[in-house]
Amino acid sequence: MKKVCSLTLLSIICVFAGANPLCGAGRVTAAGGSVATQISAGLYHTCALLSDGKVKCWGRGALGNDHDSLTPVQVSGITDATQVSAGSDFTCALLSGGTIECWGVNEQGELGDGTNHDSSTPVQVSGITSATQVSAGAEHACALLSGGTIECWGYNADGALGNGTYADSSTPVAVSGMSTATAISAGAFHTCAVLSGGTIECWGLNYYGQLGNGTHQHSSTPVHVSGITNATQVSGGYHHTCAVLAAGGVNCWGRNNAGQLGNGTHHPSSIPVQVSGISTATISAGGFHTCAVVSQGRVKCWGFDEHGQLGNGTHNSSPIPVLVGGITGVTMIDAGGYHTCALLSGGRIKCWGCNTYGELGNGTTTDHSTPVTVSGIGNVILAFSSAHYSVNEATSKVKITIKRTGDSSSAASVLFKTADGTATEGVDYTAVSKTVSFAAGVTTRTVSLTILDDQLKENNETVTLTLSKPSSGAVLGTLKKATLTIIDND
Repeated sequence: MKKVCSLTLLSIICVFAGANPLCGAGRVTAAGGSVATQISAGLYHTCALLSDGKVKCWGRGALGNDHDSLTPVQVSGITDATQVSAGSDFTCALLSGGTIECWGVNEQGELGDGTNHDSSTPVQVSGITSATQVSAGAEHACALLSGGTIECWGYNADGALGNGTYADSSTPVAVSGMSTATAISAGAFHTCAVLSGGTIECWGLNYYGQLGNGTHQHSSTPVHVSGITNATQVSGGYHHTCAVLAAGGVNCWGRNNAGQLGNGTHHPSSIPVQVSGISTATISAGGFHTCAVVSQGRVKCWGFDEHGQLGNGTHNSSPIPVLVGGITGVTMIDAGGYHTCALLSGGRIKCWGCNTYGELGNGTTTDHSTPVTVSGIGNVILAFSSAHYSVNEATSKVKITIKRTGDSSSAASVLFKTADGTATEGVDYTAVSKTVSFAAGVTTRTVSLTILDDQLKENNETVTLTLSKPSSGAVLGTLKKATLTIIDND
């Protein structure tokens, strides 16, 4: 039987996908290859927006129901996405024209196409044409529209759609009284929005005080979060919510059984409390843990850690922030149900925590309590600068250029070797087999080959050049083999 990550201390399985409301934040570009510009961690799957507008996902239901993958796979038909948001068992993408497409499980109408039919390919959300952001919760999703209004669809038994009812809807409905929203975040069964003045309003399930208004009463319409007037970001978790304030501090409220509020206690709070030791950050509230990007691109996490989702090499839950090991240069963080993923400055992605369905994207199902690199996205790409080089036989040396594209923030290496084509080693050239190393920040290296003039009149001859054995986190580009032509001078 497959091990399923869950909050075993309460004997429940949560159905939340950590949705980062600043889904366009921290975007980076890099030359060459498929680099990520945004990430979203769901319950047991993860998705990435690529620099070319395509989307790749991995884990459970990566391409919809019953389509699991241990490594990233491309979502069909999406070529102009500007944002992606992973829910529990479904995913939505915002397209460049302001429309939204979703795929996956649709039992509660969370795909928003007017049906309850699951879809392994993207379907268009009905009636949305001017969206600027999308956020997927457990079984519902919401869109921020260009005029500051919000529309939501899907599961609504707790009022997460915010339209004053508790009826599910398979098409978008307008959130009551909302006209000045600037950012949204769908939690598991509640939703929150930052308003233009810096206040926050939330609606939906409030059993643990996740609406932040000092009560435990559910609300099918927006209510004000107590005491927050200068928020710049909000992120809804499973039963808790967190906000970044203009001064850089972080406040959280709601459930705190695993320390996910980060204030050093395990006491729930229906009003915001300050996270210990965090002064500047962007944040993401996950299932029962929370993470923040802090100074120098480092990451701190707090809360539930049974599966290593805090990333500090232990499985010890913590009510205060702990530093994620071995990772810097992070531009975006997203906390999923029981795992966490980070986008690095070069477009690479690293994930840690639960990996039951391959949600870490490294080709295995082994949990990791420290970051591992997602395969095939934003990796260091090593390749020859050309498929063909040439040199006159009378020239004693020729330089072969190897280029690095993608992430250049850390060291990388590759094995360079020569082999006979029609030329003969020791007669026409001196063989080379060496590791070519790139220091951090270096994108080009050259290898010098010695050419031997054999004084014979003959046809032009060739040497085969190959690259192999890239270092960890690096991949070979298309030009992993090249040909050197030695032009006869006799």
